[in-house]
Amino acid sequence: MFDTIEFLVPVERKMFDMLVNRSILTQRIDRTDGSIEFEYSNLFHYQSWLYKVIYKLSDEKFVYDPCIKKTQLVGGYPHLRFAFSVPKILWGHNLYSASETALYLAVDMVQRSFEKEYGVKLIPFTDWYLMRLDLCMNYVLNSGDEVRNYIRYLQRFDYQRRHWKDYSRKNFDQKESLYFSSRHSTFKIYHKGPEFKVHDKRRFKNQVEAQSLHNFADKIIRFEVELKNRLRYIYNGYFSTFCKEKIPLSNWNGYIAFKDALRLIDFRGEIMRVIKLLTITKGTKPMKSEQVLKVLMQNYSPSQARSFYAVFVTILMCGMSEARRLYSENLIYRSKLAFEKHNISFVLSDIEKLDCDLGFPDDFELGFESKYYQLPLVA
Repeated sequence: MFDTIEFLVPVERKMFDMLVNRSILTQRIDRTDGSIEFEYSNLFHYQSWLYKVIYKLSDEKFVYDPCIKKTQLVGGYPHLRFAFSVPKILWGHNLYSASETALYLAVDMVQRSFEKEYGVKLIPFTDWYLMRLDLCMNYVLNSGDEVRNYIRYLQRFDYQRRHWKDYSRKNFDQKESLYFSSRHSTFKIYHKGPEFKVHDKRRFKNQVEAQSLHNFADKIIRFEVELKNRLRYIYNGYFSTFCKEKIPLSNWNGYIAFKDALRLIDFRGEIMRVIKLLTITKGTKPMKSEQVLKVLMQNYSPSQARSFYAVFVTILMCGMSEARRLYSENLIYRSKLAFEKHNISFVLSDIEKLDCDLGFPDDFELGFESKYYQLPLVA
């Protein structure tokens, strides 16, 4: 369920000054007059997909100025930022997702190690502010070929806001992922095997262990939702509700406190909401193929319904490009309007009834009840 997480931790000025003295200071200086154009302090700085922890130190934040109606970067707000992968902190890799109990354990480990390293005392991690949270669902199929076939199956659809991202360094023609972006969240579907090989495999000194983990990763298809602006949106929504009851939520620049996020957010519901919103359409859900035909027959003439259903099956099995080759633009346009109007999803829960071999298990379906779903580890 949980993977990468990022926190903002307010600190006192005395602690901030002490940490600045022990950190790496980066400056840009104007050589003509010696003035400092900008500077920032980093304790460590790594990419979030590494197994290490990002520690970032700053005393600035964006504040809205009502006079000019813009946000400005102002000082006087000393804080730390932590970013790390929860599974990599606990197990050294993220082939498993972490449960809420494991999330608590990892954050506690990061806090205690930081306090020991720098001789400081931070506020309790339940009072830290949540800036980013990655939710994920891992599905373990029978082979890497099944994973690749399922991703190719999804790539046939004409999604909005879709981008390609290839994790393979050797074969750039083989696209093994999908990336969706929106204003509040991002969503990735990718084959874990190539991603593990690029980012993690080389870190393991034991080659037998590394290869064993790579073989396991090759069977995993991963659905990952990144919440950033969505967290501020959730805070604003809950804040307006709680204000009526005179129970305001603690926040820092619009970010919700960690303890409130765990109490208020339905993480399972959130990940399924983003998946449905970005890969299907708003308000739709996976459905059976016979339901699609039934809905069309109830709302259109028999001949028109069968024409729309033929377009539906062609897009599903062969992709939009093949549908455009076989059918007129007018028919495709009217079909897509019908699908959108009646919330018809391209994600089916009974693809085996279409009497074809797609190259992955017929009983594979999205959801936490799927037999292929990998349960998060406790610790």
